[in-house]
Amino acid sequence: MSLKGLTENELYKLKRSIGVSNRNKKAEIYPYEANEILLKAIEKGNSRKDISDYLNLTSSTMIGRTIALFKNLEPSLHKKVVYGSRRHRLIKGDLIGFQQAVELSKLDLEMQIKLYQLVLKERYSWGEILSIKQLLQRSNKSFEDIIKEMNERKGKTPTFQLIDNISLKDVAPNIFSVKQDDRNKIFFKLMSENLNEKIQEVYLGSATYKIIFASEKFKPKSLDIRKLKQDILKVLETHG
Repeated sequence: MSLKGLTENELYKLKRSIGVSNRNKKAEIYPYEANEILLKAIEKGNSRKDISDYLNLTSSTMIGRTIALFKNLEPSLHKKVVYGSRRHRLIKGDLIGFQQAVELSKLDLEMQIKLYQLVLKERYSWGEILSIKQLLQRSNKSFEDIIKEMNERKGKTPTFQLIDNISLKDVAPNIFSVKQDDRNKIFFKLMSENLNEKIQEVYLGSATYKIIFASEKFKPKSLDIRKLKQDILKVLETHG
C-alpha cells in the first residue's frame, strides 16, 4: 500500500515521524513538516483513514489532531513544536512537546503566546497547561492569580515556603476540631505572633501544614528550618 501524490522521500519522512515517539524512537522531521505532508496527501485524494492505515496506526486520531493543531496554533509557534524527547526540548531551550502544543492551541492566539513563554520559564507539563486552561475558562480569577496558584502547587514561590507533615489531632486537638477556614485563621494568627518573620499565607490541615513567608530575603538554612519546625509544633501544642 502507498499514498497517492507523495514522493518516496515524503512517504519515508511521514512513516518515520508520526507515531514513532510512542515506540521510543526519534522522529525524522518536526510536526509542522509532517502536517505539510499530511495536507498534501489529503489534497491528492487520500483520506485520513488511508493515511493512518499506511502508517499502521490503530485509528486516524493522530492525523486529525496534527491537522487541528496547526490549524489553531499561533503561526509563530509552529516551528517550536517537537515530537517526543524532553531532553531534546531542554537542549534547544525554546521548544515544546506535541501534547503541550495541543493544549495551547485550544486558547486564543494572544493567550497562546503568553502561556508559551511561561511554559518555557516554568517547565509546565501538558497536564499543568490543561489545568491552567480549565481555570481560565471556568473561574473568575485573573491570569496572574492562576499562574500564582499553579506555581504554589508546584512548590514554586518567590519567597520561602515551609511544608511539613503533622498529626494535628494529637498535637492540637482543639484546633483540629474547628472548620478549615477557622483553622487557617487561627494558624495564621499564631504564626504571625510567635515567629520572627512576617507571614504571607498559611494552610493547616489534619496531616500537613504550609507557611509561605513574606520576605524574599528570608532564606533559612537546614539548621534554621529544623528549629523553625520545632517552634511551630511548640506553639500549636501550647495553644491547641
